Amino acid sequence: MPKNGQCLFISFLNGAVAAAFLADAHVKKIAVRGNALHVNMAREQPWMNREVVNAVMTQEATRTVYIPNIDPEMSEDEISQEMRAFGDVDIVKVVRNQQNAFVHFFSIRKAMEVVERLRKSGKYCRDGKQVGFGKVR
Repeated sequence: MPKNGQCLFISFLNGAVAAAFLADAHVKKIAVRGNALHVNMAREQPWMNREVVNAVMTQEATRTVYIPNIDPEMSEDEISQEMRAFGDVDIVKVVRNQQNAFVHFFSIRKAMEVVERLRKSGKYCRDGKQVGFGKVR
């Protein structure tokens, strides 16, 4: 851990890519704003299982959930409150002119659960649009 206590974790879905990044970081000495970064390998995380990897690879799963057909009167706070029933919400962005919302969860597993449950409920699925995963922000 750096002396000032700041650190960053990057999750890789592929062990070979993670190893290549680590090797490059040691050879090329990565720096941000002139500050050299110390790059090391952490242990495998328990949440990074086959289900998550498969969802990312086949469905382009992310921690961001795309919700179409929202009520134009719903506020970001109201959407956030509704989505908190599924898990911790980082941020909600409403695109008013398109009646869409993007809800970013802290957990990809929770985002996967939200997409599955909202699709089954059909609540926001109409006019050929359905709940799905948003792009990585």
